[in-house]
Amino acid sequence: MHPKRSIFLIIFSILLLSLSHAQAQSTPTAQELEQTIHYLIDRVATSGCLFFRNEKQYGAREAAEHLKAKAKYFKKEIQTPEDFIRLAGTKSIVSGDDYFVRTKEGKEMRCADWLTKMLEDYRKKMKETRTKKLSDGLMFMDDPRPKGRGSSTGASVG
Repeated sequence: MHPKRSIFLIIFSILLLSLSHAQAQSTPTAQELEQTIHYLIDRVATSGCLFFRNEKQYGAREAAEHLKAKAKYFKKEIQTPEDFIRLAGTKSIVSGDDYFVRTKEGKEMRCADWLTKMLEDYRKKMKETRTKKLSDGLMFMDDPRPKGRGSSTGASVG
């Protein structure tokens, strides 16, 4: 590979990774926010966990419906996934009591902590997906095959 092309690819990779990191640290777009909140609510619905709110136990689907309703109620105030967790998934508006989760394994924790862990896992997965797409794109750009010089067998086309 030509040295100038190698330098270009390295600089291009660093720039894309920097932009990706900066985007992850900035306020998400409305679509990204909605997608992330939907993911978190879906994780609640399919978790098989028990949720405790105002001294009552709720199944996963009921808890997800409650989070949807609170997300709708706080829609104007939710600018980040952390806002969603803080406003919808932390405590009761009525009693001020924290929400709790009991996992299928029997571990109990604050709902906000459980949702934060789900958010961290989601972001890690999204970052790995972006990195893979980036590296796949760079491998395509780094294709050593000659361009426009006959067929793949090396025979010239006449």
